[in-house]
Amino acid sequence: MCRPGSDLDHRYQHHPPRTPEAINAYETIRGGARAFAQLITELVPHNPDRDRALDAVDDAMFRANAAIARGTRRPGPCRCNPRLRTKNRNTDG
Repeated sequence: MCRPGSDLDHRYQHHPPRTPEAINAYETIRGGARAFAQLITELVPHNPDRDRALDAVDDAMFRANAAIARGTRRPGPCRCNPRLRTKNRNTDG
């Protein structure tokens, strides 16, 4: 069973950039997302699909920055999820 809160604590705590590389990565991701969003607003007619496209760019940027911030510290899949337990049981042998 998963330790209560362990992944959630890590997932929802603030992770400030700690290295110049992380700061550069944040800024590069943000700049690329901004440039892509600019292309979308210039080339795509204003409609609900364009709004969704811009939301997707925002989501990708936030997720990428979160991945940078959280680093590689990840205990592996949580076996609390029944689908993961079944999947892992079938592949473990």
